[in-house]
Amino acid sequence: MKKYYQKLLKYLGITALVLVILFLLVYFLIQIPKVQTWLVHKVTTNLSETLQAKVEVEAVNIEFFKTAVLEGVYIEDKNADTLLYAQQLKVNIGVFSFFQKEIFLNKIHLQGGRVQLSRSQLDSMFNYQFIIDKLNPPSSDSTPTVTKTNESWSFGLENVMVENIKFDLKDEQGNGFDLKADIGYLELNSNSFDLKNKNIDLSNVLLEKSKITYTCLLYTSPSPRDRG
Repeated sequence: MKKYYQKLLKYLGITALVLVILFLLVYFLIQIPKVQTWLVHKVTTNLSETLQAKVEVEAVNIEFFKTAVLEGVYIEDKNADTLLYAQQLKVNIGVFSFFQKEIFLNKIHLQGGRVQLSRSQLDSMFNYQFIIDKLNPPSSDSTPTVTKTNESWSFGLENVMVENIKFDLKDEQGNGFDLKADIGYLELNSNSFDLKNKNIDLSNVLLEKSKITYTCLLYTSPSPRDRG
């Protein structure tokens, strides 16, 4: 009987050693920039297919799943226009749970680039709405049981830093406006950040070295023929 216990302990020890070696191998592979970039390209390809819009990242550096630095981030809207371009996007991840569909980001640092948000006369939704809809699909009352694949993601964000960004928000609905900003430095701290329910509670806003222009737009209501 003692021999069986010794063999069992031996096999358990070998199994544990193999698992540790695999873990270390994955850990060191993840530290290699080429491997990180390959993984991110896989993710962006899947994300592009999910959103049905182009998503690209030129390079990435991941510090063991906690902090990610992305270079050359590009996202298009449904009209193939630029929605977001960032020379560098640094994200510090607080919580990421794929199975519970939960993401909480401690900090986002956006440096150098452009953000273009818009809503045309012929569309009641802003050009970023499709991203929110894809990540948070509406539940169906006709379906008695909601499967895990249809559940919405829970998203939280604590701190945002923006440097050297051109921001454009254009709304052609109703009394339209065009807000343009050359942001030198902007920092936001939030108590609550719920994009799905459009509930954002900011505790602190700091804006420096920036220029903002606001233009009122006068539009006539589009005719039924223009609406399609």
